[in-house]
Amino acid sequence: MAYLTAEETKSIRKALKEEFGKTLKFSVKNRHLSGVDIKLLSSTKWNLEANPEYDCEEGNGYGFGRISPWMTPKDEVKTLLDRIDTIAKTAPAKDGGKDWYDDSDMMTDYFSTAFYVFTDIGKWDKPFTYMGTK
Repeated sequence: MAYLTAEETKSIRKALKEEFGKTLKFSVKNRHLSGVDIKLLSSTKWNLEANPEYDCEEGNGYGFGRISPWMTPKDEVKTLLDRIDTIAKTAPAKDGGKDWYDDSDMMTDYFSTAFYVFTDIGKWDKPFTYMGTK
C-alpha cells in the first residue's frame, strides 16, 4: 500500500531545493499520506508559461506535437520533469526512509507502490510564472 510520511515529504522538498536552488520555485505537499504533490510555480531558467503559438490540434493534442505547449523546448521540459521525478523517488531513501518501488500489475488490477508522485506546472489558481529574460 502506498504510504509517505511527513519526514519523507520533507526530504523530497530538501533534495529539490539542493538540486535547483533559486532557479526553480515549487510547492511540495504530502497528498493524503499516499503520495507527494509537486507544483512548479516559477523559474528563472525554464519558461513553462503557455506558448501562444501552440495549437492544440497540432500533433496529438496532448502537448507532444511539433510545437511545444510551453515556451521552453519540449525535450528540455521532459528532462526537467524526469529529474524532478527521479529526485522525488530517491530522496526519502537517502534520508533513511524507504526505497521507492512499483510492483503493480495492470493485468491483474494489482497496485503496489511505495508512494505516488504527482507533478504539475502551476496551481489551479496560480499559473506558472517565468522570472527570467524573455
